Amino acid sequence: MSGDVDHYQAKANFGDIYNQPDPRSYYRTLGALDYEIPAHGATVFDLLLDEMGGREGKTVLDVCCGYSANAALLNHDIDLADLYEHYGSLENAADGDVAEIDRQWFAEHSRADAVSVIGLDVAGNAVRYATSVGLLDQGVVADLESGGPDEPTARAFAAADLVAVTGGIGYVGEKTFRSVVEAGGEHPPWVAALSLRWVDFTPIAEAFDDLGLVTERLEGYCVPQRRFAHAAEREAAVAGLRERGLDPAPELRLGAHCAELYVSRPAEAVRAAPIAGVLGSLVAG
Repeated sequence: MSGDVDHYQAKANFGDIYNQPDPRSYYRTLGALDYEIPAHGATVFDLLLDEMGGREGKTVLDVCCGYSANAALLNHDIDLADLYEHYGSLENAADGDVAEIDRQWFAEHSRADAVSVIGLDVAGNAVRYATSVGLLDQGVVADLESGGPDEPTARAFAAADLVAVTGGIGYVGEKTFRSVVEAGGEHPPWVAALSLRWVDFTPIAEAFDDLGLVTERLEGYCVPQRRFAHAAEREAAVAGLRERGLDPAPELRLGAHCAELYVSRPAEAVRAAPIAGVLGSLVAG
């Protein structure tokens, strides 16, 4: 990912909200920028789970999970607007009460067909919080860009049927995803990555190719992640897009980072149902 270093330096830094004791600052700050990519991800992941034969018995690995908005949307009868409203209503709650309120709220909205979710992130507080309130069945705090998984972590990854990531590409790269897929052995997971368009997904796709997964980009799929936080961030994103030979028109029109979708699966699954057929409804019209 070395070609993206300067662009990442210009990207707005939200490090102070990603690892708080509870998610209120996270949702308040990103909600103000119309952060919407988890909602797009939930739609993609649901369709892929259907293609895999349904939710029953399935395990999803949420990479760069943070407080796991992905698990919240996948496993509960709520949408992203509900999450923003919920955490907005807790602004004045005592710090010690938020987790218990969340446990009850998520339990009340739990879907009967919930999948098991494992979360991976370097943000220990966020992972522990998401686990404590029942969003994650298991949380893994690890930096796999710096070193491989230990044995318990590899065992956890081996249970994954679908690996989901919404916006973490670039912060984690081929080293992390190689570790995740290798853990599956002869039964590798499917991987669905919503990746910012100015980030080059090629190194990850090449790693998957080495491991027997075929990567397809969903042609015509382009969704907003969030609005640009400032002009420097917009300019860096546009420069990155032009370096990749891409037209920055969607980003300039929306004033937002935009993501494309890559899905990596075993060759037999791709032959049986190319991704344009599986997810074509997301770009129809």
